[in-house]
Amino acid sequence: MEKEALLEVRSLSVRYPGNKKEVLHRVDLTLAPGTITCVIGESGSGKSTLLQAVLQLPGKVEITGGDISFRGQRLQTMPEAKRRAIRGSGMGVVFQEPGASLNPIRKIGRQFYDALHAHDRSITRAETQKRASAILKSMQFDDPERILDCCPLQLSGGMNQRVAIALAMVLNPALLLADEPTSALDVTVQLQIVEELLQIRKQYGTSILLITHNMGVAAKLADQIAVMYEGRIVEYGTREQVLYHPTHSYTKALLRAVPKLEHREAQAPAEENGAPVLEVKHVDKTFRELGGRRFKALEDLSLTVLEGECVGIVGESGCGKSTLARIITRLIIPDHGSVKFCGMELSSQKQRKLQKTYRDMKMIFQEPRSSFDPRLTLGRSMRDALKSVMPDKKEQEREIGHLLELVGLDGSYAGMYPWQVSGGECQRAAIARAIAQNPRFLICDEATSALDVSVQAQIMELLTRIRKEKKLSILFISHDLALISSFCDRTYVLNHGRVVEAGETAQIIHAPKEPYTKRLIESLLTV
Repeated sequence: MEKEALLEVRSLSVRYPGNKKEVLHRVDLTLAPGTITCVIGESGSGKSTLLQAVLQLPGKVEITGGDISFRGQRLQTMPEAKRRAIRGSGMGVVFQEPGASLNPIRKIGRQFYDALHAHDRSITRAETQKRASAILKSMQFDDPERILDCCPLQLSGGMNQRVAIALAMVLNPALLLADEPTSALDVTVQLQIVEELLQIRKQYGTSILLITHNMGVAAKLADQIAVMYEGRIVEYGTREQVLYHPTHSYTKALLRAVPKLEHREAQAPAEENGAPVLEVKHVDKTFRELGGRRFKALEDLSLTVLEGECVGIVGESGCGKSTLARIITRLIIPDHGSVKFCGMELSSQKQRKLQKTYRDMKMIFQEPRSSFDPRLTLGRSMRDALKSVMPDKKEQEREIGHLLELVGLDGSYAGMYPWQVSGGECQRAAIARAIAQNPRFLICDEATSALDVSVQAQIMELLTRIRKEKKLSILFISHDLALISSFCDRTYVLNHGRVVEAGETAQIIHAPKEPYTKRLIESLLTV
């Protein structure tokens, strides 16, 4: 006998307030009790808008057609007070960034109390402590009391996301809405979150509507998958139907773009006798944390990048990857050790000489928009990068057009602001700006992890082409071994600030020696 639907979306059309253009078009979706449906698609396809429409938060979206029913009750005609009561007790929500759910400076225990007290004024702090401890323990937290006594800023990103899920589940909602809850996490924490969501479904019978662009997450979690493109569901079926027997060309293109472990030799090996571009030797860095504790971010770390070589740095969040990048670019000074670029010791150079050196070294960041001044157009930011090597303004304009064309953007993007373009387009502009001064060396710090799979594939193709054309050396920092395997010649694996394994990427993928490397590979969620 078929289960009665918990959530029904029928012919739903949606627009944003003050905008006549519809962003969702006649969307149909059904969730039965205890089932998991994943909505997948590129950024801008309408996935998060669908979730906002289900939540019915005032002022977020306007429903122009169709119905949304929860437990047989139509949400649009329901009084706001009743909808507010459903949020939390009937529907829980988890966002991509835990900061959207958690107050960074308020203790976790107090935040559990606030959530429970909003729905039950009679609840005491002792009852809150008991219920919060129980749900944290059920989600495999070893020390719930310590977690409840912490503020979010004292916890890692992965732990905060797990706390946000526990907070959403404390009222035992029938439906959990999760908007990209794993996209900002490294592979091992991502797997942990996925397993906890499965445990929640098993333990509480909770239905889950998960928004994601990660096909591996969908393959692990979903009972049904809906594929969204330009505000429409273009394919909808069971996990097996959509992932292994897709019928729509867009779904097939998404699946082709998913990075997979490459069991082959590196694509473009460096010359055996190539000169070192970057030499890092025996670098240490210790930070002082809150309360006076000391944290060793890097310990006796050494690595080398040769001319024309792409070297990968892989590891979990907190392993020291970004600290290393900041030391190389001298945003942070190491406590001990040496950093040489093209034979020059960077730690002893004066600022003027370093300015010239860093024309040959550029960095591409994880979040492209935050690397641009939002008050300047993309073209103006690129012009500022060109000034030191090309003083003539007409030459600058021509070069900006050439650079935009090189990264697959037309000249009109020069007049746009960072907030007017998509994440993928903004990252292309960031790459164009980075290569404006013809550098010899690029540092890519999680440069594709914030992008959906199809845009990620485009950026990787672009970097491969530019590397070949410009004969660039690249240090590619990532937590995704699948991406590393398809792009990098050699790889260093970091754990707790130390290199635990290093060598040819193909060798590390084929036959990892360290248990930590094996765990990273086993944690990859693939289709």
